[in-house]
Amino acid sequence: MRRIVSSIIILLFLTVLTAQSEDVVSDFESTKFKAEQGDALAQYILGLYYEDGQGVIQDYEEAVKWYRLAAEQGNAVAQNNLGFCYKDGEGVIQDYEEAVKWIRLAAEQGNEVAQNNLGLCYEHGEGVIQDYKEAYKWYLLAYSGSSLDYYGLLSGAKYRVKKELTQSKIEGAIIEAKEIEKGWE
Repeated sequence: MRRIVSSIIILLFLTVLTAQSEDVVSDFESTKFKAEQGDALAQYILGLYYEDGQGVIQDYEEAVKWYRLAAEQGNAVAQNNLGFCYKDGEGVIQDYEEAVKWIRLAAEQGNEVAQNNLGLCYEHGEGVIQDYKEAYKWYLLAYSGSSLDYYGLLSGAKYRVKKELTQSKIEGAIIEAKEIEKGWE
């Protein structure tokens, strides 16, 4: 799912860059220049270039470097991708707790993909103690703001977790999710 969203974002960014220049090398260099100047979006996009090997040799360590720079500036998509690098051990030593740290930062900003990913961490006990109520809460948040249901996967995840909970825990998760949503208004 992260790769689908990342691909859409990079395509949009490349469309904008292509309108300015027909030269792919120039697009990469332009993005790199902006990234080196501290532009968080360009840093994130440069991370995608390196992670996906688009226009450059695939280099996960370089991707992590750029994701981290963007993530430290609060870019939620970069935070989620950096979290996944830690989760998968791409460009860094695998560290589930560090993965959750970055994914949570993105989820708390309202990033739906990160909310879904945080739900998965809680559902499977990766980097956190397994907690179906927390998983359900994050799935609710991801689902509530989403125009897509991730091809039905999110509904399935909510159902899987919900069947593990008592009614009072379900109600508690709903209340907590609504409280978080209020903070975003």
